[in-house]
Amino acid sequence: MVEAFCLRCGKVVEPVDGSLFKAAQQHKCDEKDVKRMDELIDKYNLVFSAIPKVCNDGKLLSFLLGELHEKLRQYFPDAESFVLSYSAEHECVMLYVVLDKEPEEARRQLQKFDEEWWLDMVPKYKNLSIHLRLVGE
Repeated sequence: MVEAFCLRCGKVVEPVDGSLFKAAQQHKCDEKDVKRMDELIDKYNLVFSAIPKVCNDGKLLSFLLGELHEKLRQYFPDAESFVLSYSAEHECVMLYVVLDKEPEEARRQLQKFDEEWWLDMVPKYKNLSIHLRLVGE
């Protein structure tokens, strides 16, 4: 079955009488969800596939909007962007830190981030994987 979601609030929309069109017509966004979606868009570049996975997991969404984004900015202040996508193969949200620097320097930054902070968070957020993406790769 096709999964549909609201682009305004990010919530999955279930078919009504077998129709996604009816579901879309009847869907009412919670303004709190709309605000969080706006905040998510301000902080991350979103690949279409990530939206329902992130927006329908309150724990992950809160983490992405709060503590994780602060740490990413702290450890990668020169990042060009942070990109969220979803890997069906690995069944997890993929976060890419996009950097314009030499590979060794970027790997050192990621290693410091991992050792000082991220590895302690992994058990709580097993459905999130963080990777480097170098400009020009």
